[in-house]
Amino acid sequence: IEHIGTIRNIVTGSLLTVTFLHGALMGNLPPVDYIVALDVFFYILYAVIVIEMLVSILVQRASEGEKPDQAERWFRFAKVFFPVTFLVGALVIILRYDLIPLLEGTRRWPKEKMLAQNSRSFS
Repeated sequence: IEHIGTIRNIVTGSLLTVTFLHGALMGNLPPVDYIVALDVFFYILYAVIVIEMLVSILVQRASEGEKPDQAERWFRFAKVFFPVTFLVGALVIILRYDLIPLLEGTRRWPKEKMLAQNSRSFS
């Protein structure tokens, strides 16, 4: 907890990096009127980074306010919350966008139809 300033700098740098990466990737994709899996991934990243920033502020205030137990609890919460959030987010994206079919025949689109749509969109 002694390095909370460093943690906040890393979180701020992460937010800037993710923002510019998102902008660069979206600039190279064709415009569509719906949310794609990449958007959902970045929205999850934004939410995690904002929550991480809030937790770092709470940890700093608790440690400055002579409440080291509360600061330690927030820090332990963050150590569990962020990996769980990434795993749940990845699972949501995988299941929502059917990236890995769990059972044979569960894919919403037949493979041939998906290939035909992709070939039309790039020609």
